[in-house]
Amino acid sequence: MEPVVSSMVLHMVSGHMALNGNYQANTIHLFLLYNISSTTRNVVRSVTAHMDQLIITLILMMFCIFSFAIWTMQELQDAHWGDDNINCQTLYSCFLYTVNNGMRAGGGMGDNMNIIGFKDEDFYTRFTFDIAFYLIINIIFLNIVFGIIVDTFSSMRDEADVRVQDARDNCFVTGLTRQDFGKAGKNFDKYITKQNNPWKYVYYLYYLKEKNEDECSGLEQAVLYSFSRLNTDWLPIGSTCYLEAEEEEGADELAAISEQLTGIQDQVAAINTCTLDMDAKMEEKMKTLIDDVTFIKDAMGGGDEPHSIVSSQGPPGKKGILRGQDGRPPTGKAHHTQSMREGR
Repeated sequence: MEPVVSSMVLHMVSGHMALNGNYQANTIHLFLLYNISSTTRNVVRSVTAHMDQLIITLILMMFCIFSFAIWTMQELQDAHWGDDNINCQTLYSCFLYTVNNGMRAGGGMGDNMNIIGFKDEDFYTRFTFDIAFYLIINIIFLNIVFGIIVDTFSSMRDEADVRVQDARDNCFVTGLTRQDFGKAGKNFDKYITKQNNPWKYVYYLYYLKEKNEDECSGLEQAVLYSFSRLNTDWLPIGSTCYLEAEEEEGADELAAISEQLTGIQDQVAAINTCTLDMDAKMEEKMKTLIDDVTFIKDAMGGGDEPHSIVSSQGPPGKKGILRGQDGRPPTGKAHHTQSMREGR
């Protein structure tokens, strides 16, 4: 039954009972919070989801309590509070008394029995009975029951949190995550509300359903065919043009940057080649200059070499000119050196 229908029925029934004098029925209206709050529904489901486990555990606990009731009837029938042992006259009444008081008492059945001294002959029997009942019933079984309920509620709450997080951080249609859009520098919230809103697909399918089949285009017929067979190949699962356009722009930018880097590398290589050529020319010029300086120093120093001898022969008014071994005037470097010495 739908929640709205069930709520209306319960309101009508409880209202009718209250008008007939059963004022306790007015409290039924409060329990309809179950249809409003998801947390309230999880609380109820935490008890009903694993009902089979709870029932088996409770049955096993009843068997243990029944065993303690027989032990009480056999050896501790007079140990209970009350006059004339009214609480354990029969096994049935003793069992109900043990269930009622033993499970509710914080210390087990020992809290509902008379206090005895250490020297009493039944002390060790009572000690064993009280400790065993407290450990088995109040500690083990009740905590198992509570643990099943609490663990079920915790798992339901975790599942609800996962569903909420999945709906908040994942696109319902494409399956892409908020992180994928963050890497591309795109607004995920704007995408799922404007660009790729799931309701738009619902409206589109409704439009195709209402449209005359003869008027549908090939694409629209393909979508209807896939949808009628519960096929999702017409949906953009795992991809979206919203990100692909950004990826293409990024690829173009990377290509342009790569081309610029290649040009810069070519220019650097050309500069290195020119530098090497200049170094070679400079080295050659430096070597030539060093040879000239060495020759000048030798010529001005008047050494014993034949090319350094200065001849005084020549026309009147002319200074001596440098002659080589063959007696001819020097040319080139030697002539340049003589010109420098004569101040010309």
